Amino acid sequence: MLAQDTSFAAPKKYRPLPGNFTNFEVDNVGNIYIVINDQQLKKLNDKGDSVAVYNDVKRYGKIYSVDVSNPFKILVFYKETSTIVVLDRLLSTKNTIDLRGSGLQQVSVVRLSYDNNIWLYDELEARIRKMDDNGKLLMESADLRTVFEEAPSFQSVFDDNRSLYLYDKSKGWFVFDYYGGFVKKYAFLNWKDVQLVKGMMIGRSDSSIYSAKQNDFDFKEQKNNAITPASEKVIIGAKKIYVLLPGNLEIYDAP
Repeated sequence: MLAQDTSFAAPKKYRPLPGNFTNFEVDNVGNIYIVINDQQLKKLNDKGDSVAVYNDVKRYGKIYSVDVSNPFKILVFYKETSTIVVLDRLLSTKNTIDLRGSGLQQVSVVRLSYDNNIWLYDELEARIRKMDDNGKLLMESADLRTVFEEAPSFQSVFDDNRSLYLYDKSKGWFVFDYYGGFVKKYAFLNWKDVQLVKGMMIGRSDSSIYSAKQNDFDFKEQKNNAITPASEKVIIGAKKIYVLLPGNLEIYDAP
């Protein structure tokens, strides 16, 4: 069943966090990780106080993504140089993984797995792969060019409840099992800033929050005027909505 809810949610009180930020993430306890002008990665607690800093940001180029799904093992991914830097909760370097040294030439996304290994998508060979911290290959899927008419180009990957979810904005959500076997697809296209929270697929447009439950296909669109075309990135938390704007990170109470 595909239902649509176009209700309006007005943002509640917020506090601004000024700064020249190029990216940010929020972990499951409310800590905020901000990339400052591509020069520094800083961890803030839920009150906005700085608790840790990673200064060696530019050593491997420009940060493509930061995975904070486990606050004790943070993955900093440098796509252009195919490098993953593993940080601890204080943003100290634990390990560095050279993906090209492991024979992976074109990795598009990485994510920590449920067992603290690493999922990645090898776009050159169209395979989902799993590796350990030493770059050892643990599992790989079939060549997805043999599964689909056209291989997806994934921008995000999530590990949730014994399933692997990957998102291609031009094709939608793809669900795989832990062995890389295809399970199902949801054709929700052109979502920005996608998230997966307890089986709930979440994304946004320039003015709305999208959500869909994996089990029943219910789709909801909720207008929210905290989100505008000027929003550079949005994260929907359990209690907060975080909106990155030029020169400012705005934090709202969730409606």
